[in-house]
Amino acid sequence: MKYKVVVVPPGGGEADHQVEVESPSVPQQGDYICLDRIDESVGFFKVRYALHMLKEPSSVREGQFLTDSIFVEVEPVDHPYNRGGYKDAVERYRIRGCPIEEYPQSGY
Repeated sequence: MKYKVVVVPPGGGEADHQVEVESPSVPQQGDYICLDRIDESVGFFKVRYALHMLKEPSSVREGQFLTDSIFVEVEPVDHPYNRGGYKDAVERYRIRGCPIEEYPQSGY
């Protein structure tokens, strides 16, 4: 299943960027995800919500909707393994006074 991860500032706001993801499932509100990029940037995010865009195409019977696209809005969280541009972004948000959530204590 393909969907777009849309990164927004902590607390919400205009999207900073988005990436396309292919995964067997879509993360839900409250889940945490990690983006590990080929350039060695690593970022941890908390899911704000998942939006499923449904469309009623003319080629199917009336009242039947199909998934057109899925967007998963996330905000960065402070994590000791954040690296590269994602770590820098967390610091920029912190300097701007944005409330940065800490990643919960865990083995990850």
